[in-house]
Amino acid sequence: LLNDHAKTLLLMVLMAASIRSLADVRRYAVMHMVGAMIYCYFISTYFRVSVRSGRLGELIYYDANDLGLLLACTIPLCVYFLRPGVNAVIRLATTAVLGVIIYTLVQTGSRGAFLGLIACGIYLLFNFGGITKRVRIYAVGAMAMFLFTFGGDRYWDMMSSLLHPTQDYNWTGDVGRKAIFERGIGYMLTHPVTGVGARAFGQAEGTISAISDRQNYGIGLKWSAAHNSFVEVGAELGVIGFALFLAALYGAWRFVRTIGLPEQAARAGPLGPLGHAIGGVLIAYCVAGFFVSAGYSAFLYTIFAMVIGMMK
Repeated sequence: LLNDHAKTLLLMVLMAASIRSLADVRRYAVMHMVGAMIYCYFISTYFRVSVRSGRLGELIYYDANDLGLLLACTIPLCVYFLRPGVNAVIRLATTAVLGVIIYTLVQTGSRGAFLGLIACGIYLLFNFGGITKRVRIYAVGAMAMFLFTFGGDRYWDMMSSLLHPTQDYNWTGDVGRKAIFERGIGYMLTHPVTGVGARAFGQAEGTISAISDRQNYGIGLKWSAAHNSFVEVGAELGVIGFALFLAALYGAWRFVRTIGLPEQAARAGPLGPLGHAIGGVLIAYCVAGFFVSAGYSAFLYTIFAMVIGMMK
């Protein structure tokens, strides 16, 4: 908390304090897109999809699921810059960035990111009121075209496993995600005030979980991460920390959705469409984040900073 997350919170405060106008919020949105594009280029240049797994392997900093979440969350910001009134060159460049993001997202082979992408597409199509329906249909159509263009047979085989969740090891195994989620909820209930400690989920798995005793008999056990942002925060920070985390997400969501409503148009002005875009970011985070440990993600706190700046 002191050496890592405190810096993330400081970043959030500095970003929020630096926002003076809508132009500043837009600049941060652009930087998210540019950062995603540069990182995608880096990944595509220096890493290859594993022949064995059909997805990107060790990526030094992010793993494939982390990267998939970040890319899914960046898509609504791209759509924001496709709206009418934006320079045609910027819209063309944004479409290219969207293609690069979808291409890299496919390479991650992340099923959580795929679900986040679907949730994002549904939100953009039916709830992104700040942009005309024609542009929304164009954006979702472009996403679908890129997805089917870049997604090969191996990718769709991995995604099709979502249709049969009970046949996956994550459902049946005692080290699969379903069992990890259940143990994580147990950690929160048995340590409701403090949790097991920030970034200590893996240690809890290896020392106090119901299956930790097997190590006494020489049986290996992975000291696993939570693989779920909500379970991670609840288990590690307790009920109070979990409640604050949900309150932050809900508060941000409620604000950005409210300023995007037609009855708020006169007061919110051009903030409305950007608010709807950030609403899409939060939707993608909540869905994709349900399958990856991203409760302390610096990305999420930069989004909170943008929301605070918009409130200001």
